[in-house]
Amino acid sequence: MQADYSHKKPPGSGVLLPLMNTATVAIELYLKCLAAEMVYTPIPDLPGMSRVTASPTNGHVLATLYRNIRPQIRTELDTAYAAHNRSDAGLSFEAVLTKFEGLFMESRYPYERGMDITRFPLGLLVDTYEFLSRFVGGLQQREWIEQVPPQAV
Repeated sequence: MQADYSHKKPPGSGVLLPLMNTATVAIELYLKCLAAEMVYTPIPDLPGMSRVTASPTNGHVLATLYRNIRPQIRTELDTAYAAHNRSDAGLSFEAVLTKFEGLFMESRYPYERGMDITRFPLGLLVDTYEFLSRFVGGLQQREWIEQVPPQAV
């Protein structure tokens, strides 16, 4: 017997929770990348060489992650956001981020008591992660990390 899928919704209509969850994760990761600082750890057997890693920015509170971004980059971000044609005119970027606090968990556990994803503005969420994508993509690269070829190690 073949299943009847005639009741299926059109493409794109059944992906709200994954969209909200991945958009929130994307925003968090963009903020963590903007806040990351490179850490150079000398390699004992290779004088003058270092292992390059990023200092972690822990947590999931978007406004806190935003505040961890270096002031110069945060100023660039705020200026770009103020000039961005958006639906939340008048709100600062940090204020917009606070609108999504808790969304990561609520989009993962929407059927548990007390969860209400309807309180998160979907259009603003999509606009925010798309803005961050364009902003980060447009940043000038300031530092380069060169990888040592395996045979040199």
